[in-house]
Amino acid sequence: MLPVHFNTDQMGKVAKHLLGSGPLPELQAHSENPANKRRFEEWQKRREANAGRSQTVPTACCTEA
Repeated sequence: MLPVHFNTDQMGKVAKHLLGSGPLPELQAHSENPANKRRFEEWQKRREANAGRSQTVPTACCTEA
């Protein structure tokens, strides 16, 4: 797994503390889970297959006069 890099130059001390105080180990464990890896890879393949297509879907509020 590639490391995640954050540019913290513009962040305050509190934000830096909150960023590094807990969620990173949980995020790493989540991303290392084989089922989550498989879902992510499937999502990537769908995203690449749909590249260039519009991702917006008209809704009833936009089509009614």
